[in-house]
Amino acid sequence: MAIHRRRIVLFHRLDLTQLYAELAPKLAQSMDVIHLAYSTEEAAKLVEAKKLYIFKDEIRALHPKVTPDLALLEEIDKLIIEETSGAFCLNSAIQSDRGFKFLSYAEALHLTATYYTFWTHFIDENNVDLLLHEPCSLMFNFLPALILSQRGGYYIYNAMTPGHKGTFNHLNMTGFDFTCPDLDRNFDSITAGLQKPDFSRAVAFLAEYRQNFEVFLGEQLARRRPLWRHLVGALFRGATLPFRRVKVDRVLDNIDYWIVSYNNPLKRLLNITAYRHVKFDNIQLGEKYFFYPLHLEPEAVVLYHAHGIYKNQIKLIQNIAGQLPPGYMLYVKDHPHDYGYRDASDYHKLTDVPNIRLISTDIPGKEVIRHSQGVITITGTAGFEALLLGKQVYTFGKTFYSRAPRVCYLHHIRNLRDILYARRNETSVTDAELLPFVASYLVALQPGLTDFSNHRTHKYKIDFAHNASEIAASIQRTIADLWSK
Repeated sequence: MAIHRRRIVLFHRLDLTQLYAELAPKLAQSMDVIHLAYSTEEAAKLVEAKKLYIFKDEIRALHPKVTPDLALLEEIDKLIIEETSGAFCLNSAIQSDRGFKFLSYAEALHLTATYYTFWTHFIDENNVDLLLHEPCSLMFNFLPALILSQRGGYYIYNAMTPGHKGTFNHLNMTGFDFTCPDLDRNFDSITAGLQKPDFSRAVAFLAEYRQNFEVFLGEQLARRRPLWRHLVGALFRGATLPFRRVKVDRVLDNIDYWIVSYNNPLKRLLNITAYRHVKFDNIQLGEKYFFYPLHLEPEAVVLYHAHGIYKNQIKLIQNIAGQLPPGYMLYVKDHPHDYGYRDASDYHKLTDVPNIRLISTDIPGKEVIRHSQGVITITGTAGFEALLLGKQVYTFGKTFYSRAPRVCYLHHIRNLRDILYARRNETSVTDAELLPFVASYLVALQPGLTDFSNHRTHKYKIDFAHNASEIAASIQRTIADLWSK
């Protein structure tokens, strides 16, 4: 009897092309591989690909043929509502795509209908079981995740998460939310008594983690360049912007058009200059506080992963501070990986709130967490770090650690006050409570560097072949388990 070979699409975009080109021959040993390049730029790097499509070319050819009539739009709307369990509808999904910023509503509907038509036909005609890409961050990768789910397939992505010091690790995630099937399966098995956990390994990991104060992926922290370097970059960017924009179509190349529409060096220069008038604080020992770590904007976490509800983080933080019990402060610290991206006006809006303390990005997040009552986040890694440090955790989105003990998933900001008041005198999470989840996490944790952005491979001096072998093996294990359940 012939063994069914799963069919996987490797969706190449930007730095993913380098990783997926290495993965392809290894995955091809156990499944059929289809290459989908985002543009001709990625396709040019895939000369050895046997079955190759170019996403932009397909969309460009299809777009004039698609009519976004009401029946088609309602079909898309129904898919989105059903496959996200009501987290999104068509309009909220459109609002969450930052690339649609320069599109009219009619243009956004038309392009969404084109994406939907392409992905439906592409998945069905190629009998696609799986698609490997990045976390859902734009409409053109959000829709295939839902279409595959509807057909019993899987949208897979790799997310780097903390492991043992000196190692690179990731979790294999599925779907439009941060769901890790390997972790969930292990946790269910352990809590049901069907699997004997390695608690000694979990104890050792917690001890090591609590002694290590390094920032996760801290090697990638942006160096604070002198202002004249930003000025040179701003002048060059400003001079070349008109030429960059004419090369891309505002509608069909919307995310690329959005990227080239801003003079980021100039914005960074103005922001850093304005920071001189912002008061950044240090930790006040003995002060009771919760910690909110700001997410980078506009990124997937505050868009699709927050279900489009909390795109305005400043207002969210102000609301959180207003829900805290008397005498509690809210410490806020910005993301350390991109200094200067945020307007100084955002910081001033925060410091205007009496019980908000804006903490300098120079202070490690772990240090802020260690002295806090707990962490309040959308889906950030800081929530997981707080869990490992035995703190309370509150999230506004679903993430891989949502099922861990003392992690509270908030469906609405108005629920926060009652929950905080009820847990005001609650003790810290004990290691005994943590160990089953940590043991499950360590089994699910996979070796390998999966984020190739910001020249990480060169900075970390990665052995590409070995790295790809580890990642391919982990993906194959995850896929085998997905269809064994």
